Amino acid sequence: MYPGRFPWCWRLLGVNVAILLSACGGGGDASTSSSAATIATAQAVGQSSSAERPVSQSDSTIAALLYSDSQRTPAGFNIEVAPVFAGYVATAHLKNSDLSAGATTQYEVCSDDFNQALQWSETANSTSGVNANLVGNDATERYFEFDRVRAGTPQGYLRSRIYKCAYLDRSTVDLHLAQGAAGVVNVRPLDAGALQGLSEYLWQFTGYNNFGNVVLNSTGASNSVGLTHSLIIATLATASSVNACDTINVLEWKHSVNQGSGALTLSVTQLWSFHAQQSNGAVSVCAN
Repeated sequence: MYPGRFPWCWRLLGVNVAILLSACGGGGDASTSSSAATIATAQAVGQSSSAERPVSQSDSTIAALLYSDSQRTPAGFNIEVAPVFAGYVATAHLKNSDLSAGATTQYEVCSDDFNQALQWSETANSTSGVNANLVGNDATERYFEFDRVRAGTPQGYLRSRIYKCAYLDRSTVDLHLAQGAAGVVNVRPLDAGALQGLSEYLWQFTGYNNFGNVVLNSTGASNSVGLTHSLIIATLATASSVNACDTINVLEWKHSVNQGSGALTLSVTQLWSFHAQQSNGAVSVCAN
């Protein structure tokens, strides 16, 4: 699914976990339980031949990665390191629905004005009922960030981000849709490196950044109109009955951008699926 209905969260009492607190921006969610629905319109093509297979990992290796959750992304993947905090850390991009409860569509807001971004952050903090204390702010090429600490046990360190329109305008996105328009990229130069950085950044705000999901490969390409960048992702769907084999789906999560206009789209296509199980610590691929 589209990135971003899940906050990006880390570190609960010293243990790295994913905590789904509330909706956040990015383009839609991608929970393991709903992965099949997301790609229901895509045609599964079965086990690819070695020439067509877009990843080097075997099915047994993919299954082992999913069950162990030891490496969720490939080497060289652009991912932020969690800040150190005694409680949990949650990072989310602010959406229009955080500012107006009557919004019929959902998308991440953007602004190039620091004061406007701060006011939006204050409004969302107040209307949500969280009322966390503002303790700092930051800015990068991509976004403004406002950091707050939420009282309670454990404490929460909440980082609210607002895209800079000069980097990415997401107002064309509808978070209720699984794929389609993903915004307009305004950063220049708009080259393969820029698209890769954006695609891998957006992934961090999806349900794919949770147990039961692993990025197998991150690769770019070009066509007559512009550039594409694909993440090949494996997702684990646990069997409903004891001793039954689980289902593993391998899909392509691909962003395409028109280098002239900056128009960005997202497509999700299932590539193949297989079955596997873990028993007494041993992982095996099922025959059917």
